[in-house]
Amino acid sequence: FSYIVTTTWLRQDDRVRNLQSWVARYRVATNLLRSGLIEWFPNEGDVNLAGSWKALIGYRNAEIANDMDQWHGRIHPDDRGRVMTRLQELMDGKKLRSSQRYRLENRDGGYTAITERAAVEKWPSGEVRRVILVHSIEEKAA
Repeated sequence: FSYIVTTTWLRQDDRVRNLQSWVARYRVATNLLRSGLIEWFPNEGDVNLAGSWKALIGYRNAEIANDMDQWHGRIHPDDRGRVMTRLQELMDGKKLRSSQRYRLENRDGGYTAITERAAVEKWPSGEVRRVILVHSIEEKAA
């Protein structure tokens, strides 16, 4: 019995270390790429606005709630219709992936130009499980 408990504990410990390592690599990659992630589960009403996404527009993680209105309300009014049309196409299954550029309001009240890459993950039934939005700020060549 002791062997089983010890082995199980070690496996769990390895999984925790692997997850911590993955999270560390994710943070480095998003910082290098100047990218941020939004993960939305529309059927559950849950959303995760990653700290890396909040940092893109000048905020710390605790300063913005995990709420889709925090993203939606920051889209430039001239871009909002087009952005939401693309999102609806993803939700309706017309596309599985999309890429577009638009502006998000930043902490200073100005706008940050971002490139969004979006993908939909579906259940076997065809229902949308989650929507993943990756926002990046393109660096200008020096």
